[in-house]
Formats: sequence, structure tokens, C-alpha cells
Amino acid sequence: MSRVELQTSLDRLRAELTDLGPEAEVAKARLTELVDEVERELEQLGETADHTSILDKLQHQVEAFEVEHPRITNILNDVMVTLANLGI
Repeated sequence: MSRVELQTSLDRLRAELTDLGPEAEVAKARLTELVDEVERELEQLGETADHTSILDKLQHQVEAFEVEHPRITNILNDVMVTLANLGI
């Protein structure tokens, strides 16, 4: 996957987040922050930086959303695979 495909996945994730109900406001805020962080990491791609924490955070969110929000989980998995393919 390319950066364009990753950005598309992040855009899909943001769209899914808008569909979450009020009971998921805390999770929505965490995921929005995480998407912002992934986008910042993309801007720094190629610079010497430790990208391990972003992958750990994504993995944690995947585990948290697995049961209740399978579409979000699938998108997060796509993002993690793309980041790994980009060397992050």
C-alpha cells in the first residue's frame, strides 16, 4: 500500500468515527487523536524517528474495538499493515 492508500484508509476511519453514537465519545476522541498522530508520522516518514509507539497504539485500539466496531477494526488493521509496508 502507498501513502495515498493509507490516507484513504484514514479518511474512511474518520468517516466511520462520525457514525459512532454518543456512548462512544471517549473512544471516538482517542481514535481521532490516533489518526492525527498517524498523519503526523506520515509527514515525518523518512526522518529518523521511533515509530514503534504508533503501532502499539494502533494494536491496542484494534483490540479494544474488535467486538463492538468490526468495520473500524478492519480499517485500523489496514492502517497498521500499510504503516508496516511503509517502514514505520
